[in-house]
Amino acid sequence: MFCCSLQELHLHNNHLSRLPDEMLTMRRLFVLVLAFNRFATLPAVLTRMTKANVSEIQNVILAGNEVLVLSVTVTVT
Repeated sequence: MFCCSLQELHLHNNHLSRLPDEMLTMRRLFVLVLAFNRFATLPAVLTRMTKANVSEIQNVILAGNEVLVLSVTVTVT
């Protein structure tokens, strides 16, 4: 289980291609570093987190992955 009060998580250089659904419990996460992994799309759990406003996430770093298109629409109000 992930820590619910975690604000910053660095998972760079881990050969990741997906993230666990348990990340939905990380409601105070502001920064997520996923650089230099194996993501081809925005991880599905992040899409669910942003669409449902479950998280306070502000920065997702995807440098060094093979993401060509971000499929989530973010509305700033």
